[in-house]
Amino acid sequence: MEVQTEVNSFVPIHRLEVMLNGHVVAARMESSGARKLILKEKIKVTDSCWLLARCASRFSGVMETMAHTSPVYVQAGGEEVFSPAARAYAMSLIDGAKTWAQNLATRPDPERFAQVLNIFTQAGERHHRRMHQHRLAH
Repeated sequence: MEVQTEVNSFVPIHRLEVMLNGHVVAARMESSGARKLILKEKIKVTDSCWLLARCASRFSGVMETMAHTSPVYVQAGGEEVFSPAARAYAMSLIDGAKTWAQNLATRPDPERFAQVLNIFTQAGERHHRRMHQHRLAH
C-alpha cells in the first residue's frame, strides 16, 4: 500500500513517521528541521490494521514538540481491526475522563456539561458493546 503524509508547521519539524499498529514502518528525517515535510512510501499491509502519521521537532538535541493524526483503519479480507487490550485501555481512559469532568474540571453551563458527559457515556457504551460482541470479559 502506498502512503503519503505531509506536515506544515511554524515550528521546524525534524522527523515525520508513519506508524502501523504502533510500530514505525516509514520515516523521514530532516536534521536541520523543515517547516514542510512530505513522506511518501510503499508499506506492506497483510492484515487489517490502523495507521497514523506523527511528527516531532528537536530543540537542544531533545524531541520536544510532537503531534499525530487520528488513526486510519484499514480493513483487509473482511477482518476488522480489534484489540481487546486496546479496547480495555480505551474504556479505562473514558471512565477516567468522565470522572475528571464530573469531579475536577471547570463546569461549563449545565447544557454543555450534559453534552460532555453524554459523549463519554456513548463512547463507553460503544466499547462495552464491542467487548461483548467478541465475548470478552472486562
